[in-house]
This record gives sequence, structure tokens and C-alpha cells, in this order.
Amino acid sequence: MMLIMCASASITSGQEKAAPAEATEQEIVFQDTWKRQQLFKKTDLKIIPANELLKQLNEISDYSIGLLKANKQKLSPVFYEKQLIDFVYSKKNNALGIPFMLHGLGKRKLSTVVPDGYWTFDKDVKMDEQLLSNKTYFSFITRKYVDFLRLKAMAAQGKIDSILPDEERTNLQYELIENHFSGKNRSIALRKTFEVASYGAKDMQMYKPLLDKYLAKYATAEDARETRLIFEKFTRVKTGKEPPFFTLKDQDGKDVTLKDFAGKVVYMDFWSSGCGPCRYEMKNGSPKLHARFKDNKDVVFLYVSIDDRADQWKKAIADDKIEGIHLLSPGGFESPVGQAFNINSIPRYIIIGKDGKIFDQDAPRPTEDITPDKLNEALKANI
Repeated sequence: MMLIMCASASITSGQEKAAPAEATEQEIVFQDTWKRQQLFKKTDLKIIPANELLKQLNEISDYSIGLLKANKQKLSPVFYEKQLIDFVYSKKNNALGIPFMLHGLGKRKLSTVVPDGYWTFDKDVKMDEQLLSNKTYFSFITRKYVDFLRLKAMAAQGKIDSILPDEERTNLQYELIENHFSGKNRSIALRKTFEVASYGAKDMQMYKPLLDKYLAKYATAEDARETRLIFEKFTRVKTGKEPPFFTLKDQDGKDVTLKDFAGKVVYMDFWSSGCGPCRYEMKNGSPKLHARFKDNKDVVFLYVSIDDRADQWKKAIADDKIEGIHLLSPGGFESPVGQAFNINSIPRYIIIGKDGKIFDQDAPRPTEDITPDKLNEALKANI
């Protein structure tokens, strides 16, 4: 795959920098999504310099913000204000997420993919409770900014490339949020930290002392209730448990349930057409993973999209030539099946064993070397 290096090859080349004089609300959102998709299609994350990726992502964000502002007078005030917050914090999300993206998807050491000036990217972070209703700001303040603070703390200790055990990682994030956040932002960020911790926890009781401290000292009544529900839900959707029942339509309108694959290993992939990392995995990992098991009839690749629009879902499948069984559960992170499986970030992978129970509730990605081994483990289990 060719690396995008020069300005003329950039997805936002000089000819595109001047925003069109007129655009509809739909066109403004489409342009932003399309440009990001094209960038990730044409960029090799294994070799692109962090500074270059940052530059190109910033160009896309700046173009989108410029396009929005150029059309302010013809847009509804509600759309304009919401979309401006979306674009501004999408830009911040992308900037803070670059090391994690190049590490996770590009398979590179974190210490080698930190853009210039990265440790000062948080200088203008706002703790604004009024913005929490905006999904992009919410994601930024509860996920990307917390990840950034953790990485910064580890870098200060010379441990940027270390892998922290889950319990140590959760305790560090708790301390960082406690010291850098305030009010409702702190309450929600801690709630999300417990939620993420419950993905891989074998025993949630290890977090009981920290949970009790949170509930007594920082949690709002709403967050306290949600956190208790999270613990209850994740106790149900764990390795060894029966997965939630669902019925979804495939591309041909046929009803599909997990019971249809009884006696087989099911690799579930939760994704959406507008998710760059999801599409990257499908392009760079899924074909190889499928090839490894093409002659094994006991392995099923089941893709569950949380797209709101069926046409975008089907177009992405056709464009990327994604093989497997495809189901649609509209609603984004509020989709019924997404909620049932506690999906609050994508891509997300779950392996269902031959016995019909959850074999791995937080399975590795298609591009990870360990994934074929995990599927083979599931095939050999319960024989």
C-alpha cells in the first residue's frame, strides 16, 4: 500500500482546501466521513510518520469546520452548534488517539509514534458539563483524554511501552481522573473507567474497594445507579455465560440467531460503516483470518453492524468485499443487540464457543497474531 507523504497526495489537497460556497447539512457530514474513510483506505499505518498522520487528520477537520462555518447562515442553529462541537472534539480525539492507533493497528511501539508536541495537546481541555450531552465531547472526555493522561503518566516514569495489568491500569486511571477532573465530568469518567475494566475482568470483586470509594465520594445518583447496572450486566455477559438471545435480519431479509450456528465457533465482529478502525481491520485482517479457516466449516464469521442506515451498511460490505454473514442492528451504541452485549466502542469482537457459551467476551482483532490461536482454542474446547 502506498504511503501518503506529500501535500499533493493528501486527501485534502490544495485544490480541496477552499470550502464550497454552499452545502447542505447532509453534505457537510458526508464530506467529513468520506474524507476520513479515504484517508484510512490509502494510508499504511505500519509506516506513516505520526506527524504526517496528524497533519492529514487536522486538514480534514479544518476543512470540515471551514465548510460548516461557510454555510452557517443557511443551516439550522441547532445543527450548526452541535456539528461545530462534533468537529472540534473529533479533531482533538484524533490528535490524542494517534499513538494508540499506530500502536494498535500499525503494530508499532508507542514510544516511536508520539507526534511532536503531543504532551501539550491537553493544554486547552475544558471540563464543561454542558457539553456532556454531545457524544463526541463525551467520548473525548471519558476515553481519549483519560488514555492520554495515562500514557503521559507512564511516559514520565519511563514506562510508555509497558503493558499494565488490568487492575494496575484501572487504579492509575482512577487516580488520574480523581486529580484532573471535577464535578459531573469526574463522576462519568470514573463510571466509564469501571465499565472498561469490566470487559476483561475475570472477577469484578477485585474492584470492590475502589467502587465503594467512588460511590461514596464522587458518583452522582445517576452514575451510581448506572455503575451498579454495569457490574450486574457484565457479570451476565462474561466468558462461560450464555450470550444474550437476539434475532436480526441478514442482507436478504432472513432472520438469523446464534442458535443457527449451534455446534460451531462464532467470531462476532461489531462494527459500523463510518468506523475507520473497523474498516481497517476488515481490509487488513479479516481476509487473512478467513483464509486460515476457509476449509473449516465449524468456524463462522458473523458481522453485526450498528449502522443507522441499511444503504450505508450494504455499500460498505460491497466496497470492502467483506465475506461472512452480515446482520444489521440499527441505533449505534444504543442498538438493541449492542446494548445486550455491552458494546460501547467499536470495533469489538466476541467469540462464541461450540457449546453455545461465550468463549471470549473481549476477543483480539483480526490483525492480531493471537487471533487464529484463540479460534483454534475454541475449536478444541468441549470436544
